[in-house]
Formats: sequence, C-alpha cells, structure tokens
Amino acid sequence: MSKSLKTINSGLISQSRADGIADLLKESIAKNSRTAYDSDWVLFEAYCNGFGLSSLPAEIVTVADFLSNVRTLKGERYKPSSLQQFLVSIKRQHKRNGFENPTRNDLVLELMRGVRKSETRGVKQAAAMKLNKLIERVTSLPNTNKAIRDRALLLIGGGAFRRSELASLKLSDVQDTDYGIAITVRKSKTDQMSKGIIKSFVYGKLPNQCPVRILKKYIEQFEIQPTEPLFLSVRKGDMIIRKQLKGDGVNGIVKRYFPMLPAHSMRAGFITETARKGRSIPEIMQQTGHRSQEQVADYIRLEQNIKNNAIVGLF
Repeated sequence: MSKSLKTINSGLISQSRADGIADLLKESIAKNSRTAYDSDWVLFEAYCNGFGLSSLPAEIVTVADFLSNVRTLKGERYKPSSLQQFLVSIKRQHKRNGFENPTRNDLVLELMRGVRKSETRGVKQAAAMKLNKLIERVTSLPNTNKAIRDRALLLIGGGAFRRSELASLKLSDVQDTDYGIAITVRKSKTDQMSKGIIKSFVYGKLPNQCPVRILKKYIEQFEIQPTEPLFLSVRKGDMIIRKQLKGDGVNGIVKRYFPMLPAHSMRAGFITETARKGRSIPEIMQQTGHRSQEQVADYIRLEQNIKNNAIVGLF
C-alpha cells in the first residue's frame, strides 16, 4: 500500500475501502502523467539512496544538488522543462505524504533561473507536416486493409490530434453532424478532468481527400462496433486484429509514410496551415485543445517571421 494512504487507512474499517480511495487517486491524473511522475520519483529516490540522503522528506539542499547533477545523467543534457518536471514530481510526492514542499524556496528557484540562462540549445519543435504532402501521399495508397486504415488515421490525425488521443478513440466518440462529423476526445493531456474536447470535420470538396468520407468508408469496411476502438491493428497478411492501436503504433504509421517526421508533426501542421489561412489563435485552440496561446504562437512564429520579413522579394 502507498505511504500516502497510511493515514487514510488507519481511519477506515476495511482494506477494500482504502483500496477504493487509492483507485480514485490514480484516476485524478492521466495515465501517462502518472507514469512520468512515478519515473521521476524513482530516479530521485535512487539518487538520494546512492549518496545516503533522505528522499522523503528531502532537504532543500538535496533537491538543489539533485538538479545540478541530474542535468547530464545518462550522457544527455536535460532541458530546463525536464528539470521543472522533476520538481513537480518531487513536490507531488511530498504533498501526498504530508510533508513540506522542498522545491518552493529561493535556493531552488534561483538555481532554475541559472539553468535557464545557461541553456544555449535552441528549442526543438516538431516540423510541421504540409497538408498538400499529406493529401498527395494518402491518395496514392492502395485499397488494402492496412492502407485504408492508415489513410483514415492520417487524415483525421491532420485535425490536430495527439497520437495518444487517436489511440484512445472509440467509434462511440464519432457523431454525425449536418456538416460532417464531430469527434469527442474523452481525455487528453490538457483535459485532466475529462470534460471532453470536440474536434470537428466538415465534408471536403473532393471525395478522395475528404476525411469524413474516408473515415466512414474505413468504419464500414472494418465493421467497427460502437464499443470498439476506432482505429484497429492490422497485422501481417493484411489481417484485421480487433485490438486497440497504441500510441507508438500511430507514430509508426506516420513514420512509414513520412520517415523524417514524428506523429506530432500532423498537429504542428494543422496549426501552421490554419494560421496561413487567417484563422485566429483562439479559433485554432478550439480544435487543438491548447490551454496557452503562447504555445500555439510558438508554432506559427517562424513562418510569420519569414512571411513578413523585409528580405521577401529582394532577390
């Protein structure tokens, strides 16, 4: 049983009731986030054990020492954002166990400011997938089961989905509208409370490029049932396997047709393409589910800089 539940358990009659609370606590955050928190804590705990230091509760100087040394662990240099995630994980573990937060103090804050100032690497973002290249590639695919599935996934993925969101969809999340379809993402990275984000698609002018028609064709051919995952696995021999396609599988499909691009490039491509067509950042955020306008602006800043640069038309 988790240490954080000892206090709860001591006041309960049965272990099953404590386990029920534990299950609800696990559901309070997304599975991927929970895995990341646990992984960060394991690393911090191992670091402390290696030097004979207490990890829970941890001293302020222990946290500072960890941050200053963990930057080059495993032969890589952690980004400031990764170090900040370590702090979140350490804070979370302390609060859940009733201890003071050792990460919120002047020493750690000043250390993080130093880390950010000393960071000289440029921020890497996923390259944006060009919509015309996506359409060109999917329209040339054959009519095999795998290609039909891939065509539908890539065109729907071009509607600003994360790969984890695509993998988690069920047929029941897809609803017909007067203009096309609406897909409800039940839970995502920016929707921890599972309020749901609706991503809409309208009928396209050309049937062989229309995400709505192509998705419906895929659903019909694969005979997908309402409770089944929307995107199923296809194994060797073009055999349909009625199991959920995982996030890594989504990334693998993108890599199959665009070897130099990750799955996130479809999401980046949606932002840059819609910005080019004059859509506002709030309109873009309605589809992407971003919580910060600055995050969206980062994707389009480079393109806007080139478009509005004085050098355009000079040569």
